[in-house]
Amino acid sequence: THRNAPLTPQDRYRLVTRVQAGRPIAHVAAEAGIARATGVEVGARYRQGGTEELCLLYTSDAADERSS
Repeated sequence: THRNAPLTPQDRYRLVTRVQAGRPIAHVAAEAGIARATGVEVGARYRQGGTEELCLLYTSDAADERSS
């Protein structure tokens, strides 16, 4: 992750598991200090690629990994 990323890969996974447990994404996102739209993006990336994608999210290599 880059130094300004609001969430670590562990934080992103925690967000996903809380939403999967039935908590509203808006509430979980607010507690994490991120926008609801960012929470939705994290969830979509998890559904697309699992925990590996959560580790790639917001890294400088993420765009290269997804485009190859």
